[in-house]
Amino acid sequence: MNVHPQTETASKRSGFSVGSILSWILTVALLLCAAGILFINIQPKVLVEGDSMNVTLQNGEVLCISENLEAQRGDIVIIDTSAYVDENLGFITDAQGNSFIIKRLIAVEGDSVYCSEGVVYICYEGQTEYIPLKEDYVSPDYTTEDFATVTVGEGEIFVMGDNRSPRGSLDSRTAGCFQQSEVIAVVPDWAYAVRGFTTFWYNLLN
Repeated sequence: MNVHPQTETASKRSGFSVGSILSWILTVALLLCAAGILFINIQPKVLVEGDSMNVTLQNGEVLCISENLEAQRGDIVIIDTSAYVDENLGFITDAQGNSFIIKRLIAVEGDSVYCSEGVVYICYEGQTEYIPLKEDYVSPDYTTEDFATVTVGEGEIFVMGDNRSPRGSLDSRTAGCFQQSEVIAVVPDWAYAVRGFTTFWYNLLN
C-alpha cells in the first residue's frame, strides 16, 4: 500500500532536482553572457592587424590591454607611430588618421643590442657583457636577420616584432628607436589566456 506513494514522491524529488540543476546552469550561462558583453564593452582592447607578431599573435585576434602598466623588457606593447607617418618608413594610418603598431619591447634606455648569425644579443644598462636573448616566442622557421649594434638612448626603447621572416615586421631595426612616451598600452600576461574569449565576444558584437 505504501510502495506507490513513496515511488511517486521519489520521482517528484528527482524531477525537482534535475529542474533546479538546469535552472542553475541556465542562470550561470546568462550571467556569463552578461559578463562577457559588459567586459568587452568597458575593457580597453586592440585588434591585431597584420602578421608582424606571428606566431605569438594572429591577424584578427582581439586583445585586452592596460593603459596603466609600466612597460618592461619582454612585454608586448602598443606604440603610437603617428609622428613617423610622414617619414616614409612604411607606417600607415587608420580611418581616423591614427597610426599604431604592436611589438615586443626588447631593450630600454642604456641597453645595447645587436644580432649576429640569427641570435640577438643584449648588454643591459650598467653591464659590460653581451648575452644571447632567449626568444622562445620566435618561430624556428625563420632566422632573425643580422643588424649592427644599437645603443638605446635616453627615454627611448628598441622593439621588434616576433615575426622574423624577411620583411615580416617593421620595427626598430629599420625605423630606429622609439620614444618611451609613445608607448600607450601594454598587453598584460592574463590577456593571452582570455584572447579567445575576447575575440569571440568582439566578433559577436561587431
